[in-house]
Amino acid sequence: MGKSIRLNLPILDESIPIEGFTLLIVENREILSHLVQLIYAYDEGSQLKLYDSELRTIKPSETVVISDLLGFSINSPAVVKAVRSDLLDQLNENIEIKNQLDLLLTQITSILGSQCIESDLNLTYNELKIEKIISALEVRVDAESNTLFDQLFEVLQIFKYLEKKKLLIFINVASYFSEEELDAIKEFIELNQINVLFIEPRGVYNYPQYTLDEDFILIKNF
Repeated sequence: MGKSIRLNLPILDESIPIEGFTLLIVENREILSHLVQLIYAYDEGSQLKLYDSELRTIKPSETVVISDLLGFSINSPAVVKAVRSDLLDQLNENIEIKNQLDLLLTQITSILGSQCIESDLNLTYNELKIEKIISALEVRVDAESNTLFDQLFEVLQIFKYLEKKKLLIFINVASYFSEEELDAIKEFIELNQINVLFIEPRGVYNYPQYTLDEDFILIKNF
């Protein structure tokens, strides 16, 4: 499991640990609304505090927040960059494929170079690299999810590739899924050692969960 993260607010007597699949139930509508606003406006000087086990503050750029699951773009710039970087690493690790690509790039460069020399214009060109080919081919995630369950799994699968992201937060999302689906989601999260916080307005089945009740008392339902 990655480093656990803790969430704290002025109204809490103690911080809430976020490690793996974590549920936070906020029963008071006004507090829930305020918390969501703090999350979306989160910065290192806000009332909302997020920090790791070494007391290092989690940067806003290290979080991903999703409240509109269907509207979330799988192919955001950060996701596409991470996917292309992972593909490049795979190609570099496979010596046979890398040698084939290097040979093809050399041949393409040679052909274009010859044409540039024969041109009446004074033409020049840059070295052709594998990462430029990946970018030119517009490599991206083929997102074809038909259900919310598929969509959430796509998000989780992509999130694990974003090494600089430390915390994924879903707001009012768990209620869309059956207990069986949440079991599969929980298993995936824990197997892949990622920290995911689900913030919900009501209890979610019989999972271990933190509940901030109407009297602002934090209850551990474990």
